[in-house]
Amino acid sequence: MKKIAQQLISIAVVILLTSGFAMASVVADYWFEGPSGEDGTLVLDHSGNGNHGTLVGFTNTNIGYADNPLNPGYTSDGMIRLVQGDPVEYVKSGIYAYPFITNSFTIEAITGLSPGGKSYWQPLVGHVAERENDWETFVYWGAGRNSAPHWHIVHGGPGDSYDDYAGILNDGNLHHYAITYDADSHELKMYLDYQQIATVSGDLNNTVLSDDPGVLFIGSHMGESSWEVWNGLIDRIRFSDEALTPDEFIQANPVPIPAAAWLLGSGLVGFVAMRRRSGKV
Repeated sequence: MKKIAQQLISIAVVILLTSGFAMASVVADYWFEGPSGEDGTLVLDHSGNGNHGTLVGFTNTNIGYADNPLNPGYTSDGMIRLVQGDPVEYVKSGIYAYPFITNSFTIEAITGLSPGGKSYWQPLVGHVAERENDWETFVYWGAGRNSAPHWHIVHGGPGDSYDDYAGILNDGNLHHYAITYDADSHELKMYLDYQQIATVSGDLNNTVLSDDPGVLFIGSHMGESSWEVWNGLIDRIRFSDEALTPDEFIQANPVPIPAAAWLLGSGLVGFVAMRRRSGKV
């Protein structure tokens, strides 16, 4: 029995360690449950890192959220609604473009464009700042004019729209949409519903300068100075400082590893205590 108990302890330790590593890579995790903060513009970061975001341009934060969000089976309990209009609505994240963009990263979103939406560039995450007489740095990752997956990165990165997947993002459903960057191999990968749809190479080391104080925008690439905006719902968006693989992405109806480890640990403690009381351990 002691051997069984030792094996269970070893399993619990492995789960706790792996869950710790998994959580360590998450820099910010926004769920969009509803208005927070004194003025309703705070967007809570659920990563535990305190990188809270801010709603910008929302004249009424209550209508900036879906009234009755249809939970698609992911962990978020709410959705934010972004539409084209004046003023421009977007989220100012708590993630600084430098050094996030110049190192390995993953950005994931549970999102969808409005069916029959406008035909314009729709940035999901972006950043633009002045750079040595060239105001474009990291531009954006999102959708092109035909709602096709798209990225546009200058100073080392590509710009391309993947028309083979046109219309998928505005089919009325929510999709898992991700981009990863490996700073060692310089590979950028794009994923749609956990399937890799594109790979390109580009060194992003000089894309954002070290003295750039700007943060990444969600739903815009130029903030309030551009009419281009993500036209649809975002259920959740997560930033990680590693190039994750699909099995590490946000999953539908996941069993949170820390919770599973806690349950296993609690059960193990109870099991050992019971066996000790019975004199069998």
